[in-house]
Amino acid sequence: MRIVWRFLPDLFAIVAGGVAGFWLQRWFLPGRRWLLYPALGLIAAGALLDLNLLFGATPAQWEIAVRGGAFALAAAFVATMPVAWIARQRLSQQPDPMRRKLLQAAVAAPMVTMGFGLIAARFRPLVIERELRIPGLPADLQGVKLAQISDIHLSPFLSRQDLARAVDLVNETKPHMTFVTGDLITGSRDPIDACLTELARLKATDGVYGCHGNHEMYIYAEAYVTEQAARYGMRFLRDQRVTVRFGQANLNLAGVDYQKRGKPMLRGVNGLVVPNQFNLLMSHTPEAFPTAQKQGWDLMLSGHTHGGQLNLELFGEQLNLVRFFTPYTYGHFEEQGSHLWVTRGLGTVGIPARIGAPPEVVVLKLMKA
Repeated sequence: MRIVWRFLPDLFAIVAGGVAGFWLQRWFLPGRRWLLYPALGLIAAGALLDLNLLFGATPAQWEIAVRGGAFALAAAFVATMPVAWIARQRLSQQPDPMRRKLLQAAVAAPMVTMGFGLIAARFRPLVIERELRIPGLPADLQGVKLAQISDIHLSPFLSRQDLARAVDLVNETKPHMTFVTGDLITGSRDPIDACLTELARLKATDGVYGCHGNHEMYIYAEAYVTEQAARYGMRFLRDQRVTVRFGQANLNLAGVDYQKRGKPMLRGVNGLVVPNQFNLLMSHTPEAFPTAQKQGWDLMLSGHTHGGQLNLELFGEQLNLVRFFTPYTYGHFEEQGSHLWVTRGLGTVGIPARIGAPPEVVVLKLMKA
C-alpha cells in the first residue's frame, strides 16, 4: 500500500498527461505529432526516476529538474483540456483569424501558468510577520515571538539548500520559540535525517518544538523523528505538554500527532489544558480547531493545507481544492476567544508547483488586545 501511495503522482503524470497530451495534439497540432513526443518523453523520464529512487538512488539537482518538469507538464496538459474543449467549439464558429489566435492563446494559458508556478515554488520563501492581539494575555507574554516552519516535504522537489535558506530566515527573526508543525518529508525514500540535520540549526531562546504530520504517519516515522530530534535539542510532543516560563507567566505548550479526518479530534487531549495559563497547541491539521476551541486552547498552530497550493482568485475569493475539505485554508482565524494560525509551509505534494500560495515561514508576535 505504501508503494502504491508513493507512485500515485507518477501514475497521474503518465496516464493523465499522456491522455490529455494526445487529445490536445489531435485537436490543435494535427500533422505535427512530433512536437508531442519530447513532452511525453519528459513525463515518462520523471516517472522512471521515481522508480530509481525506490531502489535507493540519491536525488540530484538534475533529477529535481526532470521530475519537476514532468509533473508540471502533465498537470498543465490536464488543466488545458476544459479550456481547449470550449475553444474548439468557438474556433469552428470564428472566421476571423485574429479571434482564432486569441482562443488558441487561451488554451496555452494553463501551461504557462503551471510553468510559472513550478519556478515560483522554488523562490526564496516569504517571511510573514503578524501580531496576534489576544485579550487577557499575561503581561510577561507581551511581545513574545513565535516562529513556525511547516510542510517542508524535503524531497526531489525541495532541496536541502532550500530548507537551509528557510532555517536562516527563521533564525534572522530571533524568535523566543520555534515550532515545526509536521510533514518533514513526503515518502519513505526522502532524506529525513538530512531534514533533521538542517532543522537542528534552528535557534530560539526558549526552545524548538514540533509535532508530526500525516506524512510521518504514512511511513511510520513518528517515533524515529521524535528520538532523533531530541538528540539535536528539539522536542516533538506526542499528546504531551510542557511548561515554558516567561517571567511570572507560564505558557502551556502541547502537541498532538496527525488527527485523521472522519474520526473524533483531540481525544484525551483536553486534560492537557491548564487553567489560568496561556495554552498553545500544535496540531498539523487545522480541522481540529473547533474541538481545540471547545477545550479551551488559546492558540493553535497548524499547516497541512499548503495554503491551497494551487489557488485561483475569483471575485476576491481564493478558490482551491482544499476548501472542499476545510474552511481553515490559510491565515488567522478567531472563534470565541480562541485563535488559529494556518501556514502555507514550504514544500509541495503531488504537483511541484505553487500558484497563489508562495512558500513561507511565519513569525507571530503575541500582543495584548
